[in-house]
Amino acid sequence: MSLTPEQVERLSPNGKLLHLLGEARKRGDEEAERELRKQIVYPAEALLAAKINLGADWIRNEGLRTETAEEKYGKDWLDRDIRI
Repeated sequence: MSLTPEQVERLSPNGKLLHLLGEARKRGDEEAERELRKQIVYPAEALLAAKINLGADWIRNEGLRTETAEEKYGKDWLDRDIRI
């Protein structure tokens, strides 16, 4: 489903980024996808799931924003074993 420009304008900042990410994916623009992923604010739980499944180095290499996980799990969360 495609959004109208008016609908896109009403999205939250994160919603706009996610919309742009979807558009980049449809175009096959991997570079744009990579840059957009760096701007999205992810929930702490999603970041922890990425760490468990893809590894801390993947998160670091992708340059993802991690402030939500740092708030919830502590600044050193990428280097510690966290069980939920």
